[in-house]
Amino acid sequence: MRTTRFVLTLLAIAVAISFMSGTNLPAQEAKVTVAQLQKKLADLKKEMQEILEFQKRLCKILREENIMVFATVPKTDEEKVIRCIEKFKGAVSKAHQAMATRNPALHQRADALRVASEKALTKLKPEMVIPALKAEIESSGDDFIMCSSMMAVLGTVGKQSVLPYMQNIVEDKKRPGYVRRIASETMLNVDKEKAIDILVPVAGDVEQKDFQDRYYVIYLLSETKDPRVEPMLLKGAKTDPDKSARCHHINGLAHFKTAEARATLEWVIANDEYEHARTNALASLHRMVGDEAAYLLMKEYSQKANLKSGQPDYRVRNAAYQSMNRIKVTLEREGKAVPGEAPKETPKKEEKPK
Repeated sequence: MRTTRFVLTLLAIAVAISFMSGTNLPAQEAKVTVAQLQKKLADLKKEMQEILEFQKRLCKILREENIMVFATVPKTDEEKVIRCIEKFKGAVSKAHQAMATRNPALHQRADALRVASEKALTKLKPEMVIPALKAEIESSGDDFIMCSSMMAVLGTVGKQSVLPYMQNIVEDKKRPGYVRRIASETMLNVDKEKAIDILVPVAGDVEQKDFQDRYYVIYLLSETKDPRVEPMLLKGAKTDPDKSARCHHINGLAHFKTAEARATLEWVIANDEYEHARTNALASLHRMVGDEAAYLLMKEYSQKANLKSGQPDYRVRNAAYQSMNRIKVTLEREGKAVPGEAPKETPKKEEKPK
């Protein structure tokens, strides 16, 4: 309304100026009229500036609250896809804001909006949704939250058809590490059997020095407990030059209760120069054999663990001693016998005199 009035006023000024230029007004009267028009124009400029500032403040508030205002109701399938994606992005941003401000009520509303938008996307034509989601992923830049959310939806909508796209991302060494990690997780969620064969060579490639998130792919693969993963873990636990990745190889071996896995963990405890690798191997050995079998093992390591140089390995000895005590407390609480120790006698209750 105000914009319309502004345009009409400008037209009126233009007409007045044209009229003045076509008539022979006295000089004094012309000066007064021009001054009035200049004042009117200045007032209109000020009013327009106020309108622009108001619009800027309104847009800022809408962005902060993740409120989207659409001019029309979507009619075509393309418009519906765009609308759903915008709603989904708004819900993801709102959820991230809720996490940052620790606002559970806002997070609950945002999560409901996200789920509703995701369901709406699954009901639209995949041949239109999938390219749109891929475009959003490619343009997400460094926005980890948005990229991971979009990939998860892409896996839900596209299923098997998006595996080649995800594989290209995972194997592309020029991609950011977090993008390759998210693609790996999405592949495992879509089709674990196919994903393992694709991801094992990627996770086991120790030459990828720029792929800092490779440790997480190792973790994801080890959690599948698939036998195809064990050879990679056995090799990586001994030879992976990346300390973080090596520790995840070691941690993953706890899931594979084989003689080779146990021998590798024992080798790491005795030979690895990285102290956290040795203590991680001790913890994996504990998880592998269970509390009762681990008690005597931890007791032995707490007394005899040595470094390659022959000096006592106080890191491992201390960790083993703490594990031994925790096991003992747990077994006693459950009423089980502690291995190698005589069972405690239950004190007899004194009979009250009659």
